[in-house]
Amino acid sequence: MLRRLQASTLFTEDLAGACNAARQLWGLSAKQKVDWTLGIVDAPAAEVRKQLSGKQRAYLLIINTHRESVVGGDRRQVAQLVQELGCHFIPLKGVTTVHCEVT
Repeated sequence: MLRRLQASTLFTEDLAGACNAARQLWGLSAKQKVDWTLGIVDAPAAEVRKQLSGKQRAYLLIINTHRESVVGGDRRQVAQLVQELGCHFIPLKGVTTVHCEVT
């Protein structure tokens, strides 16, 4: 399994790095950059879900508590989501496109 992981582009180019999985799902060309971001918001999942309507490139990734969620996606759409929620956004490092339909 270790050899397969080391040979795989899954965690270096597909779900992270160039985020090729998001590029493919979003229909971007190889020249277009995937500007992925993710972070913690102090907003309940139900509110996040409501505000995600119409945002095809922003996602609820994880529900931490009844008042805290992790969101991610295209930087512009995530910023719009945070603004509409009127909440705080704490960016997370290790930007990966997991826990949503991109994977």
